[in-house]
Amino acid sequence: PFSKIISELGAPKVMVNNVSLGTSVALINYDLEILKNVIKDIFVRKGSEIVDLNIKSSELGYKYVKEKLKINIYELEIVKPVSKSKDIDGEYRRYFNTDDGISPRVVTGIEGGIHIANSDEHNEDGYSEECAHNRKIMVDKRFRKINKLIIADMTKATKKIFFNAIPLTNL
Repeated sequence: PFSKIISELGAPKVMVNNVSLGTSVALINYDLEILKNVIKDIFVRKGSEIVDLNIKSSELGYKYVKEKLKINIYELEIVKPVSKSKDIDGEYRRYFNTDDGISPRVVTGIEGGIHIANSDEHNEDGYSEECAHNRKIMVDKRFRKINKLIIADMTKATKKIFFNAIPLTNL
């Protein structure tokens, strides 16, 4: 729509940049007057006609977004900031088999917090291990994590599709 806006305005094609700036200002819900003042400062030496066309270009871009773009705004849940990670005692096991299925995480940059993994089944240390015993441990761990997430999600929502993940130990 930028080129169409410029064409209908009868402005030079290069002014499409200010249409784009106007749309950007609208998208971030910023004050268009600030952009207009910047345009005036930049183009004042080219004369009032050029200043006015550039301002009008930005106004039309701004207006286009405000009229045409409908965005659903959702309120996000406020979460607590991540606390500083404790020092790692011994080897970091990114895939450690925990009671709730959720392995410990570390903040980036913590010494010893590096982990490796590939797309194959892996052990608690991240190394490939395809034996049946390890596979069962990791699948059960995933189911515990899924169940915890489902329960947490269902407490927040009124309508959810229920998926009952049954650990292999219950089969």
